[in-house]
Amino acid sequence: MKAVQSFLWGCLLLVISVGGHAQSDTSFWFAAPAVTPGHSDTPIVVRLSSYAQAADIIISQPANPSFQPYHIHLNPYAATTVDLTGQLEIIENKPANTVLNYGIRISATAKISAYYEVEGKRGTTYYNPEIFSLKGAISKGLQFMIPGQTRFPNGSYTPQPRNGFVIVATEDNTSVDISLTNPDMAGHSPGQLFTIVLNKGQTYAVVAAGIAGNLHLAGSSVKATKPVCVTIYDDSIGPLTGCRDLVGDQLIPENSNGKEFIIVRGMLTVDGTVGDYYYILATTDGTTITINGTIAATINRGQIYEGLLTDPSAYIVTSNPVYLYQLTGTGCEMATANLPSIKCTGSQLVTFVRSASTPFYLNILCRNTETGSFLLNGQAGIITASLFNAVPSTNGQWMAARISGANLGNIDNLITPGVPTVVSNTSGLFHLGFLNGASGSVFGYFSNYGNINISPVVNSTQCVGSDIQLSSTLISNTTYQWKGPNNFTSNQYNPVISNPTAVNSGTYYVTASQQACGNFTDSITVTVHPVPTVTLKGSDTICYGASKMLTLQLTGSPPWSLLYSDGTGTDTLTHITASPYTVSYTHLTLPTIYSV
Repeated sequence: MKAVQSFLWGCLLLVISVGGHAQSDTSFWFAAPAVTPGHSDTPIVVRLSSYAQAADIIISQPANPSFQPYHIHLNPYAATTVDLTGQLEIIENKPANTVLNYGIRISATAKISAYYEVEGKRGTTYYNPEIFSLKGAISKGLQFMIPGQTRFPNGSYTPQPRNGFVIVATEDNTSVDISLTNPDMAGHSPGQLFTIVLNKGQTYAVVAAGIAGNLHLAGSSVKATKPVCVTIYDDSIGPLTGCRDLVGDQLIPENSNGKEFIIVRGMLTVDGTVGDYYYILATTDGTTITINGTIAATINRGQIYEGLLTDPSAYIVTSNPVYLYQLTGTGCEMATANLPSIKCTGSQLVTFVRSASTPFYLNILCRNTETGSFLLNGQAGIITASLFNAVPSTNGQWMAARISGANLGNIDNLITPGVPTVVSNTSGLFHLGFLNGASGSVFGYFSNYGNINISPVVNSTQCVGSDIQLSSTLISNTTYQWKGPNNFTSNQYNPVISNPTAVNSGTYYVTASQQACGNFTDSITVTVHPVPTVTLKGSDTICYGASKMLTLQLTGSPPWSLLYSDGTGTDTLTHITASPYTVSYTHLTLPTIYSV
């Protein structure tokens, strides 16, 4: 018989996405705080939720070969909880002031949301819980300041709970300068600069020496030569008598902070005072703070302004970027989060997982034009405009909702623990967080902390002569302008390059313009590869029952896929990365035609 040459090939488009930071991401770094077991520090879990694409996820410790990785598969819009408690001793960062190999990395094949949770319970009762919402790429940076509360002490337990922060390096040979506002357990004095060096995945915890609120480390600074992530925590805080609770969050770097914020009050009541505390940390000297239209203070870098929110919401504007840290809770049980700026940030779709069946409060912030466009798990008419109230001093432009059983009676049936919840808006961006708890509280925000994310991609894998489909994130009330090689232009968010050739290879820029936000530009680099060919070399006659080694000469760019047939069936060879490629054929059928 004779082998007749034909072929089926794969093509490759090299796509590099630049920019595009969001709290949903494919890579997260985290350094876990050491929480006192004398109050409660277990179980520790990671809660994961997916978006429109299935995701294969790995939880690892790149610097620690003794860590047993976790492998998870999530279908689209699915969720799972991964219990890490069995490896707690190599996850919590203790002892302090020591370089450890305990940095956690979560990597996924598609965008997910993730948060780390200390459930802090004994039996079915929550004593010391908190969630740390992981923020993906935007959490990595070179310069951070440490926000925090200065009012409440750590409780008395054994071991003694404390305030602190933990640093994880994302690259080798990272030098980190640290300057503190109060002494730490290692004896570093306020203002004394000290330096540590970390490799990828290594961590370092700094722990306050004092337990009184005014002796904590708020206002301290961290400066690194390569990107790091920082976790803050304050273990078992509360009033002088009564409740105690773990609080904390993962930070964003100084250059990702904003100047415009909305605070939605939770359910905190401390010593008869109903209201939330908030702490504004200046990153620049001469920062003016305006609250609901009235100037409240001017502070310098490293100084902190404490406020008390007794109204349903407040509008905060500062003259320079700041950290805004909200201390809220249920009853006297506390929880905290570093709040996102509302200026040109937010998400059109957020997935999250409710932690517990205890009382649940959903916070949503948006412009007044978006209140009627929300979907809950794809269903309209649940999150309605009637649930929103105007934020003071915004001329009705900004609206806030605190949704609970009090104004949405069946919320516990709509948003259930352990099940993915999807909130989306068909007309614009919003911010979303939740407060959950009773005997202990957790609090976090899950929407995009970064500026508008247009994330250009190529949605096709065609070769020369086949159309190339470009795409960016579709954002309501936004105009788009693409520019690229060979005088390419388009004002669509998802343009097509028809019948491309090599001259269409290069960098494509897309600019998204939104009123009151300005212009945001992102880019991708596309390489259009020629159509591959395959040539069969060697003997083209194979006798019945015999085998032959045939050599295939391939052109184009790897990897290649080949489809071959013996006339009665087909098979596929994939992931061929080198040419020439040798394959063995055995003739076991009656005379037929082979094709490849």
